[in-house]
Amino acid sequence: MAMPRSIGLPEIVVILLLAGLFLFPVWRIATKMGYPGPLGLFALFPGLNLILAYFHAFNEWPVLRELSALRQQPRG
Repeated sequence: MAMPRSIGLPEIVVILLLAGLFLFPVWRIATKMGYPGPLGLFALFPGLNLILAYFHAFNEWPVLRELSALRQQPRG
């Protein structure tokens, strides 16, 4: 029975590159919704990414809350 090979530098580089390619748009989406970008880091963890999706889907986004407040101000 062969021993499993340890992860080397090329594998680590590929993993970090793929994680970065995944995290960049998630980070940007979080900031455009008005949340801090690091909130997107939860998308990397199984289970937390599902909670994050439900949080974003059913919570009022800060950007929309601010827009609603600005629309209710009297003009002029």
